[in-house]
Formats: sequence, structure tokens, C-alpha cells
Amino acid sequence: MALDHKVGVAGITSAYYAGSAAAFVPDDPNVVSLYACRVARSCAAVPTNECCLAVADAACPGGLGPGAAFSFSFRTYLDPTIDTAPDPMTLMPEGVLKLTPQ
Repeated sequence: MALDHKVGVAGITSAYYAGSAAAFVPDDPNVVSLYACRVARSCAAVPTNECCLAVADAACPGGLGPGAAFSFSFRTYLDPTIDTAPDPMTLMPEGVLKLTPQ
């Protein structure tokens, strides 16, 4: 399992998810500071204006098998143009919301 091996099976950067919250909360005053991205087995049915990260139904390290334990990791990096990281006091807390079809 990916969690047992402590490996990443998929990832995205802010270049990919920039503006992604607008598809879900377009009227939120903080929308430019927010992001929203689906994690799914396939992104084929996801509208092109929404962020989606596909995770293969496969054994680790190529994906996650059914019922595999996993976690999400969030991190900030140095901006290479100014050699500094964001002030932690200016960052909004990350969160994960699990939605399942009824």
C-alpha cells in the first residue's frame, strides 16, 4: 500500500490547479486564493474547467488498489524567482472533503 511504503502515487502543482475553485464557488470573495481538485480513478467525465487528478486502480507505486490506505500531503515550496516561501500566517488551512455518489 502507498501509505505503508510512504510513496506518492500522484501529484499536482499550483500551475495545474490555479483558478480551480471558480468552478465550485465562483462568488466567494476568496476564490482567487482557493483551489478545488477532484481525485478520481478517471477524469474522463469531469468538465474541462474543473481540476481532476486521476489515480490508477493499480498496485503501489503506480496507483492505489481497492481499499488501499492512503493520505493527502500538502506543502509549500520556495519561489525560485525570489528565493522565499510564503509566510505561514498568510496561508489558508488545507482540507479534504470526501464526496460519494448516492
